[in-house]
Amino acid sequence: GQPMCSANMDNIMIGYDSGILHGGIRNVGVGSFALNSSSGDYNSAFGWGSLDSNTFGFENTCGGYASCMNNATGASNTALGSSALKNLLDGNQNTSVGDNSLLSIQHGNRNTVVGPDSLTSVVNSSSNTAYGFQVLSGMLDASGTNVNDAFGYSALANLTTGTNNTALGYETGWCQDAGFAASGVTLLATGNNNTFVGYGACPTAGD
Repeated sequence: GQPMCSANMDNIMIGYDSGILHGGIRNVGVGSFALNSSSGDYNSAFGWGSLDSNTFGFENTCGGYASCMNNATGASNTALGSSALKNLLDGNQNTSVGDNSLLSIQHGNRNTVVGPDSLTSVVNSSSNTAYGFQVLSGMLDASGTNVNDAFGYSALANLTTGTNNTALGYETGWCQDAGFAASGVTLLATGNNNTFVGYGACPTAGD
């Protein structure tokens, strides 16, 4: 790491340009450019570019290539996986496990994602839960697009806007019935207050 100014205390930095700090205490950075410009406290960064842009964020734990790379002031976030929470700027209390999980989130709070490529498109949404591969991967930002819970491979993968939806099972929210979509594409692109349980569970009408 680079030499740290005298205001820093109890920091451990290993790697090229890791830990160019300006006042943080009790931080750990391992990997090139990890915690490259941080003044925050109690952060742990493991991997190339992890928490690279952190300024005043605190109590973040990020492991993996470019994890939490753009975080500036976000706090109490946990990321594990390549590019997990990569574009977070100031969101708080997010948990992201899996490569590219919560890739685009910038301002959202209290999202929990376990699985690669899940919840990759939202920028501002909050309080969503996704477990599995590509879960809620198509969800976009819109007013009220929050509080969705999906569990299972590609569950609600093409939901773009909606709130208070719950899906449990493989490809839940995908229509398998020929009367709805012979190609098997998702009908639920928008909707609120829906519950789907079981393989390929399909909406029968609007909301």
